[in-house]
Amino acid sequence: MRRWRLPTIMSYSHTRTLLIGALVGLCAARESPSPGPAEMSDTTSVPGARVSPDTTVGARGVDTSATDTSSRTTPSTVDSVEYQADVIVYEIKARKLYLSGNAVVRYRNMVLEADSITYTMDENLFHASGSPQLVEGGDTTVGETMVYNIKTRRGSVTYAASHMDRMYFTGRRVVKNPEDEFYAQDGNYTSCARFEDPHYSFYARDIKVIPNDKAVARPAVFNIADVPVAALPYFIFPIERKRTSGLLTPSFGGNPGRGGYLDNVGYYYAPNDYVDMVGAFRVEEFNEFLLRASSRYNLRYRLNGSLGARYNLGGDFRGRTSSWALDYGHNQNITPDRSVTLSGRGSLVGNKDFYRENSERTDEILQQSTQADMSLHKKFSSINASSSVSWSRDHNLSTNTINENIPSVSFSLPSRPIIPERDRQAGGGEAEEPEEPEWYRRIYYSYSARGIRKHRSDPEQRPAFDREYYRSGVEQSADLRYNHTILKWFNISPRLSVRTFALDAYKDTVPDDTLRWNDTTFDTLSAVRVRLSAEPLPVLDTLVDDTLGVVETSFVVVDEIREDSLVIFEPTTEWFGDYTWNGGVSLNTTLYGLFPIRFLSLAGVRHILTPSVSYNYTPKTNQPNKTFYPVGISPGGGRRRSQAVSFSVSNDFHAKTVSSSDGEGEPEERTFHFLGADLSTGYDFEAEERKWRDLSLTARTSNRLLNVNFGSAFWLYDGGGNLSAPILREYSVRLSPQVNLRATGLLWGGDRVVLEGPVPDDPVKYLNAGMQEWSLGIGPNYTFRSSRATPSAPFSTEKVYQLNANARIGFSRKWSVSWGGGYDFERNRMTSGDLNFYNDLECWEMRFRWGPPGSVNPGYRFLIRIKKIPEVKWEKRD
Repeated sequence: MRRWRLPTIMSYSHTRTLLIGALVGLCAARESPSPGPAEMSDTTSVPGARVSPDTTVGARGVDTSATDTSSRTTPSTVDSVEYQADVIVYEIKARKLYLSGNAVVRYRNMVLEADSITYTMDENLFHASGSPQLVEGGDTTVGETMVYNIKTRRGSVTYAASHMDRMYFTGRRVVKNPEDEFYAQDGNYTSCARFEDPHYSFYARDIKVIPNDKAVARPAVFNIADVPVAALPYFIFPIERKRTSGLLTPSFGGNPGRGGYLDNVGYYYAPNDYVDMVGAFRVEEFNEFLLRASSRYNLRYRLNGSLGARYNLGGDFRGRTSSWALDYGHNQNITPDRSVTLSGRGSLVGNKDFYRENSERTDEILQQSTQADMSLHKKFSSINASSSVSWSRDHNLSTNTINENIPSVSFSLPSRPIIPERDRQAGGGEAEEPEEPEWYRRIYYSYSARGIRKHRSDPEQRPAFDREYYRSGVEQSADLRYNHTILKWFNISPRLSVRTFALDAYKDTVPDDTLRWNDTTFDTLSAVRVRLSAEPLPVLDTLVDDTLGVVETSFVVVDEIREDSLVIFEPTTEWFGDYTWNGGVSLNTTLYGLFPIRFLSLAGVRHILTPSVSYNYTPKTNQPNKTFYPVGISPGGGRRRSQAVSFSVSNDFHAKTVSSSDGEGEPEERTFHFLGADLSTGYDFEAEERKWRDLSLTARTSNRLLNVNFGSAFWLYDGGGNLSAPILREYSVRLSPQVNLRATGLLWGGDRVVLEGPVPDDPVKYLNAGMQEWSLGIGPNYTFRSSRATPSAPFSTEKVYQLNANARIGFSRKWSVSWGGGYDFERNRMTSGDLNFYNDLECWEMRFRWGPPGSVNPGYRFLIRIKKIPEVKWEKRD
């Protein structure tokens, strides 16, 4: 079956006055004496090479039209047709121009090349034969013969092949109309560059092509290689470079577990360059429906974002269930100076099991929670402050708990001096050295305010009236601090913080003095109850079976329980407010030590010691015994006075190495951090016992490959509460790579293996070859923890050893296989893992994903689709 291509032919303007004859006659007269009457001919032939002559007729010419045909003195050019050939022949009487031998005609942005071209001037007609090729813009058309009328803008091509917008058309006969539309008989359509022998094609008896819009074929037969696999009464191929609205291409399939399905049934709508929308649905076994809709929008410098929604309707006639999911992202500059912005993104689900039941994406199935937010932000540049009104939502998909701020309002005034420093610009002369600011200019203050309306839903919360509530709260805080250096080495920073708060509801705690009786009845044949007391059980009934010798006795037990210690919460919807304050002072310094340790390339070690001591004081609060709803605002500190001193020592060790030079240049020095260790504890003056806090010791080190983190805690009191030497309570070690270990390389040196075989002679097939690269990435993670509850108790250990890895092998530039997953060595199971195959077949692509049983997303998905027409695909999944 022959294949050909539909042409793209630009329109030509009609030339009203031709000067070719006059030019040919004039130039011929300049080269030779005037012939006699017997020597006159109706044609003038000029052989020559592809060189442009200066004053003689050779291989090049120009055909022009004049606006004023009555005057030959000052013609003005409106349009022109340029041509060149090895031989140009002009028939004066017939007014025909013959171009033969590498003939080329140029008109506007069109170039026509052929072995021979005939231009009939009176009929405004071009005839091209001998491998004609028409290049117009980015489109190319070839065929056996071409005919085109530049006045009527009609043309035809026999056995044509045309390249248009990365697509290839062929046809036995092609006709073009004045609207630049063309029609083809017995045509083929494909996106394969090897259109003479494509991987796939659509054949149709009749094809109509509308440039920059679409091609309509009827009937359409889908061929893979030369084998027909499907047929449709008609098919529409989009060839618009821009986005165009239209129906989506459905897909269908099925598996034994879930039955058959029909997917991607819908419509894509693109009203302009700034927004698009798509709506589609999926149906399984006609009792599961998944509808989805999405939109994207983008207006430069103003706003951009996306919105996607999914709705699932399932069940049968006896009962329907529904669930939904929403994903969005939005960024908007409301004012030109970007001082007012609106932004947010997130995901919402109506059912905690929506992703597990409806999604095929591994990241969504693994998701344990969803977050969403939207914030209106305002900057006050004149005072360097900001404010915002925001909404946020957190949905725990494991417990189905929802925490939502509807909304949260905030204002922030960052730290600044109470008395700003004066402008120290000098009036002329050299710039003065910066002076130390006065002490009162080093007093700083800051202020912030916040208000929250909280919504919380927890189906497992007890008591029942607390499972869902809406509560509000406001708070303000102001800080005052001062920084000063004493004795040139010590930094001292006193501070004072004041905070006020108010909450709209609280719960009084009232003891429930209730006597409850629990009755229990059981048989001796079915249960055995052991009582600690020797009191006899009250007998309810006794039956004796003399035949079997079995005595069946029923007892009733009445237990008396007094619940004086239970607390009952009584909600009160009254505002309650209070204030708190606290103050303190901190003192720190930094000491440096150098150790001239020289070993191999080691040149020395530097030790940075940062001791710090701080004192904090919080006065006693006289708040009543109230329990407040957790709205995100603390109700005001502890019940008693607190004053404590904290001690900490930070150590950092740096090393310097010097590499020896080869006698040229200076030795290279390198400094790096190799060890850090922190020690901290504290003393609480108000504690009734165990005034010393536990001692904490942490250390860290790393190199180019590995991070090592160590943490530990020590009791400073023994089991009897007596002060003692540090007693180890817990310790942990965590090992992690500095960067994921990765190795890459080439198989067989590269550029040897292709789909058909090794090193083919065909250069087009050799495009399948490439660098046969392989890569392997490993990310191990090891954590060891050991702890105990009391100084005399044994240690209990916990180990976490996981290995995350990924691997990829590119057998050729087109074929590749990859794997990514993890393994938990302590539980001896895979945490995740997908095997993926990919093949790029120039105009096709093939993808295969397989998840092993027991993984997060088990099963397989097999997909083959046309890259330039992704709607045309074949899919199979489990």
